[in-house]
Amino acid sequence: TLLSIRQDLLAVSCSSPNCPPNLKVGLLPPAGSELKLQWVNVEGASVLPDIEWKILTVQPSLAEEAPSHGKRSR
Repeated sequence: TLLSIRQDLLAVSCSSPNCPPNLKVGLLPPAGSELKLQWVNVEGASVLPDIEWKILTVQPSLAEEAPSHGKRSR
């Protein structure tokens, strides 16, 4: 979560299912080298080692994407 931007300095809160929120700071690089952004941990966060997780992509069915929203058939 982006918390603040001051000049070229970013303050963010990062978390994941196995790591509580922690504060990080990044300095925006010159235009054209955005992939080289370096993050610095401002406060430590301990990872919970016994938790495994992954991101799943779920595609809703056509009926779930455009429900009738209370339309009645006659």
